[in-house]
Amino acid sequence: MGVLIAVGGIVLYKRKQDQCSISPARKRKNIVLLSVVIAVMGLGFFLTLERLSAWYFDKAIVPAQQAELTEQESS
Repeated sequence: MGVLIAVGGIVLYKRKQDQCSISPARKRKNIVLLSVVIAVMGLGFFLTLERLSAWYFDKAIVPAQQAELTEQESS
């Protein structure tokens, strides 16, 4: 879903740029720069969420599962 949003944003940005009369080299540079920024920010956001979800899983879910397993074994 994120990739579709990013591609959609790039396409909309390119359409707006095509209305301007700036040089084609600047247009190409702007599109490349925008694509790199979106890729870096998207990857950073994904990796941050991945790390936070792993931390939450280890701190909250695993101990609760272990407590439940211990409770079941003692019954």
